[in-house]
Amino acid sequence: AWMVREHDAGTLTDNLDSFIEEMKDYGEWAENETVQQEIEAFTEGLDWTASDLYDQESENGTHIYLSTVSETEGYLLYCSSPACGIMEKYVYRTQDGGESFEPVCNLSHGMENYPLGFGFCTETKGLIITQNHGSETYAYMTEDGGATWKPYELDVPDASLYYYIDGVSLKKAVDDENTWELILAGVLDDRQEFRYISSDDWETWELQ
Repeated sequence: AWMVREHDAGTLTDNLDSFIEEMKDYGEWAENETVQQEIEAFTEGLDWTASDLYDQESENGTHIYLSTVSETEGYLLYCSSPACGIMEKYVYRTQDGGESFEPVCNLSHGMENYPLGFGFCTETKGLIITQNHGSETYAYMTEDGGATWKPYELDVPDASLYYYIDGVSLKKAVDDENTWELILAGVLDDRQEFRYISSDDWETWELQ
């Protein structure tokens, strides 16, 4: 669920995971009708400090996805607004609860579609789901901590009947952190959504 917090620089919109002990999360904010992006650490709901990630690669990031795998380790996908159909996409890793981030890979040209969901179920196994933008691949998986990503497919009923398959969302279940929910959509003149559940680190997905 999206949450909105007021910040003295503007309105922060946050749909991200958080570290258990550090109580930090990340988001984006807009001010004076110009969308600006800044990654900030939120500590105990009171103080904001800028992360060292900002400005390392791009100044026009508008979508940030964070996935934590422990109290200190996590991954972040940082995406820009599309420009001439190209969206910048960078994957980072933190090993100190978000105090610092190190670059893992640049997916700007290797991933044609637009990310809509991002997560890691283990320290090395991650998934990105995407919205169609010219490529039939709707999901990409890494098993080496984000260094490389390969197309990933689920069993979509009557998949060949649709123009294409879109990723919709990827998230942990609210009541069970070991269970993940993934939603895809088959696109014709309308959309047919398919909901999958996995509780074995994505070895299998059960269509609901």
